[in-house]
Amino acid sequence: MQKKWWGIAGFTLAFINLIGLLYLSTQQCPTDELLSLNKQCLVQGFDSIHWQPLVFGAVFLFGFLAGLTIPIALYLNQRFARPYWFEKDNTRLARQALWVGLLGLLMAYLQLMRALNWATLLVLISVFVLIETFILTRD
Repeated sequence: MQKKWWGIAGFTLAFINLIGLLYLSTQQCPTDELLSLNKQCLVQGFDSIHWQPLVFGAVFLFGFLAGLTIPIALYLNQRFARPYWFEKDNTRLARQALWVGLLGLLMAYLQLMRALNWATLLVLISVFVLIETFILTRD
């Protein structure tokens, strides 16, 4: 696939998932029944939690972040990478988009559990940057 199609596909993916996130956050109101089910989770365990909005929210968040990352990574790789980087490693854009989507999901999960702080955030970002650096320099 050519580079311009990666950018168009990334913007399309981000737009579709943004519409899904907006629908989920504006039209799916937390009812009293849903809130009581989620409060029972603390007492009865995770079997009583209502998972559907959380799963759809995670999927839409991952897709939005990954889709938004593809055009940004395309520009940065085009500007700063070596010539012919796309022919040597044509999965680089997808891999970098997946890293950003996974980082966003981890941050959202840690924020829901009230465990996200600056130190955790810096460690997560540095681990993902280090992994990507190892992958890029292995050639």
